Order: sequence, then C-alpha cells, then structure tokens
Amino acid sequence: MSTSLSTLSENDLDTVLFTVFEIFKEHLDGNWTVNLCNPPGGDWSRFLLEDRKSNIVYTWNTLPRVRGENKLPDFVVQHHSLSPSQNIVYTIESKDRPTNLEPDIGPRMNDFVLWLINDVPASLVTGARGKGFVPEKPSSDDYCLCGCVATSFLPDMAIQTLARIKATCNCSVAINMYRKGHKLMVGLTDISTTPSQPTALDLLKGCIRAVEPMTNIELEDL
Repeated sequence: MSTSLSTLSENDLDTVLFTVFEIFKEHLDGNWTVNLCNPPGGDWSRFLLEDRKSNIVYTWNTLPRVRGENKLPDFVVQHHSLSPSQNIVYTIESKDRPTNLEPDIGPRMNDFVLWLINDVPASLVTGARGKGFVPEKPSSDDYCLCGCVATSFLPDMAIQTLARIKATCNCSVAINMYRKGHKLMVGLTDISTTPSQPTALDLLKGCIRAVEPMTNIELEDL
C-alpha cells in the first residue's frame, strides 16, 4: 500500500516553525530566539532583536504590515553568535502554495527589518543597561540577514517549483513541508542566485535534526 502524501496549510507551516524554534528550543543549542511570529503563536505587532554580546534585547511594538514595497516577515528567528557572519536573522515568508509567494520577497523582508534597526527607535530596551524607553539602537553591521520562504508542495513537483521560486523570490533558503503518512517531511535547500555561505542552511538543518526524536518531523533532501 502506497503512503498518502498531502500538502500543508499556511497555519500548519507557521505552527511547525513555532514548534521547532519555540516549543522545543531547549533541545536546540541554546543559541536561537524567535523574534517575530504569525498568529496564533504571535501577534505580528512585536519584533525583538537580541544583542547577546552586550546582553541587550531591543523591542519594537505596533509594527506596520508593509512599508512601501517592503513587508513585515511572517516569521523571524535569530541564531546568536559573536561572529556577525553567523549572527543570522532569518526572515521567513510562509505561503501554503508556492504560486502565492511574492516576487523579490527576500530583499523586501530584509529591508523592512533593516529599516527597523537603522531608522526606528526601539520601543523598549532591556538588559545590562537598564530598562525603559531610551533612544538606543543596535548596529545592523552585527547581523547577517537571510531571506527564506516556507511553502508546501509534493516531491514530484520539486524541480520545477524550486526553479520558479529561485527565479521569483530572490531568497537564500527554501523550506518545503508536506505530510507523508504520519510523518511531517521538512526539506531545505539553498536557492540563492549568488554564492552564499553554507552556514545559514546548515544551522537550520541542525535544528530539524535536533527535534526529530521528539516529533513526527523528518528532515529530507530537497
């Protein structure tokens, strides 16, 4: 008997991301923070950024969904490192169908986050330097932004779908999820149009591998 395959809804995609990086965060390497999350895990209105080098957390409240052509990501997760090249902020757009992914969404999400960091005073700054409304801000030079898309398609559509996403979205990483019987398959691949460091992709794969023993999630090649 063949194993049934089915795609996921957008809410399912966001739930998987939230489960991996928030609910099971104690099983990761301790270097991950969820910065922003879609409802129901989050409320779209708060974005935070950690500077662990200085032990400071910057928080922005009441965020617009769009700013000109730029767009607030659906999900943002941060990997912490003292090296800026590995202090990675992953901006993620999630859509149930690949055809619903927006053009140039990678740089549009990254530019939105850079606008917050560089031009918008944080609503709240907490940590070693006290707590309160102060005009301090982080340096964007301390972070590497990585635009990603999360979507759902079946394996037999992988080649043409990834080619279309790569040509359209201008992102670094594609995440695909679908159901295979009782398993929830997660595949990740580099879709950057220019050479990119493998670290960003490898770190994400490491997170999926870390939660496999506690969940029905299974990492596969994409």
